[in-house]
Formats: sequence, structure tokens, C-alpha cells
Amino acid sequence: MKSRKLFTDRWNSFWHMFFGIISVRYLFIIPLFILYEFYDYKDPNLFVDLSEFFIGFFILYVFFKADKTA
Repeated sequence: MKSRKLFTDRWNSFWHMFFGIISVRYLFIIPLFILYEFYDYKDPNLFVDLSEFFIGFFILYVFFKADKTA
């Protein structure tokens, strides 16, 4: 089975990115999210879901780093 493309799963994609964004502030979410995703490790969209999460995380992380250096 082929995996879907990034950010094409509507609300599901939104929540993956949202949890990535709030993980910048609440780091305990990161292992919880990863464990949740690996619960169904045969899901063809596993790495897409993780990618959406980490894209949200790194976008906000970079934003906060840029704000502190300015």
C-alpha cells in the first residue's frame, strides 16, 4: 500500500502539525506522540505522520530561535 502525500489528510494532518508545534514548549509530548504513532507500526502513513509532526516542531523551533537572536 502506498502512503499519502504530506498534509493531504485534512484534520489528521492538522493535529500532527499542531502537536509538533506545541511540543516546542511541552517536550514530553514528543515521546508520547512517537509511541502513539508506532503503536500501529505497519501503517503505510507512519513516516508521513511523523514528518508532519516534526515539520511543525522545527518551524516553531526555528521561529523561537530567530526571535531570541534578534
